[in-house]
Amino acid sequence: MLENYNSLVNIGVYSYYLPFLLVLFLLYNKNSLSKFEYLLFFFVTYNALLQLIEELFLDGRIDNFNPVYNIQTIFDFCSIISIFSILLKDFNPKIKKQFNYLILLYVLISMSELLFINDLFSINLYANNLSKFLIIIIASFTIYLSEIKIKITSSQKIFTYTIFIYSILTLPITLFEEFIRFKLNSVFIILWSLNILFVILYNLSLTLALWKLKK
Repeated sequence: MLENYNSLVNIGVYSYYLPFLLVLFLLYNKNSLSKFEYLLFFFVTYNALLQLIEELFLDGRIDNFNPVYNIQTIFDFCSIISIFSILLKDFNPKIKKQFNYLILLYVLISMSELLFINDLFSINLYANNLSKFLIIIIASFTIYLSEIKIKITSSQKIFTYTIFIYSILTLPITLFEEFIRFKLNSVFIILWSLNILFVILYNLSLTLALWKLKK
C-alpha cells in the first residue's frame, strides 16, 4: 500500500506541471492577455513553481512543509478571489473593491492565526477552513449568476466549476487535516490518497480551462 501511495504522491506533484506547460505554450502563441488570463496564468505558474522548489530544494532537507503550505493557501485565496472579481464585474462594477476588502480581511485573519494562535510551522487550520467556505460561497454565487444574469466564457465556466467542486471535495479533509496528517496509518494513507486524486482531477480540469483559451 505504501509503495502505491508514494507513486500517487509523485503523480499528484507532476500533475501541477501539466497546466503550467500549457501556460508556457499559450504565452508563446498569444500577443496579449486579458485580466482573467493573466491572473489564471499567474495562479497556475506559482503553484507549479512551488512544487518544483519543494521537489528540487526542500524535499529531504526540511521536515516541516507547513510554512510553505500556509503561505500558498494565502496566495491561492487572493488569486482565486481576484479572478472571481473579474468574472462578476458585469454584475456589480464595485465588486472588485469589495473583494479587495475581503482579501485584506482574510490576510489579517491568517496572519493573526500564525502570530497569536499557532505559528508558521503549524497548520493554519482556521484560515484554511475559512478560505474553503468563502470560495465555495463565491463560486456557487458565480455559477448561479452565470446561468441567469452574466455571461462567462467556457474557460471561465470550467475554472469556476473546478474551484467549486474541488473546494467542496477537499473541505472535509481540511476540517480534520490536523488529525489526519499526524496519524501515520492506513486511515491516513486512504484519506490522503483521496486528497491527491482530487488534486490530480483539479489540475486536469485547470488544463482543460486553459486549453479553451487557445482559440
